[in-house]
Formats: sequence, C-alpha cells, structure tokens
Amino acid sequence: MKTLFSAMIIATSAFSASAATLSLPSSVWATSLNGEPVSPFASELPIGNGTQVVELRYSELLQLNPEDHEMVTSAPLYLSFNEDGSEQYQLLLPDLEDEQAVRQFAAKPRFTLRSEHGTLTSSQLGLSDMLVAFARMQAQHH
Repeated sequence: MKTLFSAMIIATSAFSASAATLSLPSSVWATSLNGEPVSPFASELPIGNGTQVVELRYSELLQLNPEDHEMVTSAPLYLSFNEDGSEQYQLLLPDLEDEQAVRQFAAKPRFTLRSEHGTLTSSQLGLSDMLVAFARMQAQHH
C-alpha cells in the first residue's frame, strides 16, 4: 500500500512539474484560454501543446490626484502563440512611466511573450482574427 501511495505521489509530482504555465503581470488578466473560461484572478494559466489563444485585458488604476482615481482598461485582446516545449511562459509589459503612457498602452496594448528559449513570436489579434485562429486550433485537435 505504501509503495502504491508513493508511486502516485511521484507520478503526480512529475505531472505537475512538467505542466507548462503562462505567468501574467498584475495589471493583465485573462478571461479565456483556447475558448475555455478562466478565472480573472489567475496569475498563472496552464498551457497545453500546440497553438494557444488567450483572451486578455489590461487594466491600471491611475491616481489623478490625492482624491481622484480612474480605472483605465483595454478592449479585449487575443494573444496567439505556438507552445515551444518550455515549462514557463511570461507575458511582459513595457515600462509605463506616466499617465499618458498607460492610456496609450490601454488603447493599443502590445505585449512581449518570453519562454525559457527566449522571446516568442506571437500574434496579438482583434476579434475577427481571433476567430480564424481559434477555428484553426480546433481543426488541429480534431
């Protein structure tokens, strides 16, 4: 019985250690991964094999003065990339030094995606392009 239990723990550990994840910065949240809803509070997403399509939004709380704040939020953006065999992927934002930079980024967000192998080529798509990418991804899995 102890041997079976130990084998299960080792197998579970090996599985969890080999599962790839995408780490998100605190001002970015995902609403879906490959068409499946995800928790908007998740700072890491599990990544499978092949093409990935992640629906993202950027949001930043600006302090306009000591008493006034404003939430600046982007429209949904779809990040599409091919998983490259890495265990860890990281979504990076540019340095946004001031209110103007935050507003410009929210209007046209551009992310950098890195893995253990370096910067990945990714597409950042609007809704219509995302639907095409998602249809291709579904065709690959069937």
